[in-house]
Amino acid sequence: MSSKYLLSIDPGKATGVSYWRIPEDEPMERFDFELVTDGIDGFIQYWNYYLPEAQTLVFEEYIDDGRASHELDAIMIQGLVRGTWDLRGFSDVHWNRNSKKGNVGDRLLKQHGLWLNGSDVGWTDGRDVNDSQLHALDWGKSYHRPTQKFYWPKTYVEGEDDE
Repeated sequence: MSSKYLLSIDPGKATGVSYWRIPEDEPMERFDFELVTDGIDGFIQYWNYYLPEAQTLVFEEYIDDGRASHELDAIMIQGLVRGTWDLRGFSDVHWNRNSKKGNVGDRLLKQHGLWLNGSDVGWTDGRDVNDSQLHALDWGKSYHRPTQKFYWPKTYVEGEDDE
């Protein structure tokens, strides 16, 4: 059985990143995470010197809705990723609105032992990395049947075609 890999990014002054293995017949699993600090400057260092082995990228698309206090960093990080994702080897890219995190929710992370706090990520809290996980699992809910079946068994319908 072969696996694919997914990188999920929640951009901002502190950027949450999570890495996932996506086996064919099992639910996706997080195998690593990190918090990239210092806004665009920190993200440039990360993006230039770390080449994740992932085919799928899930990225929270920044929409100026007036809620974020560090929107300039998110916009610049989004521009960097948009301009270079194909050069980084991603063949499948999903731009997620911030509202898509609600399709998963913090409760699911906590129920499955995925919730992270500040001491886990070396920061005041784990919000940014948790948000990257919510985006990754939202992708899994829509595009990966074993993940949907595992995390949302009540909505899983046996025999429906995969997307």
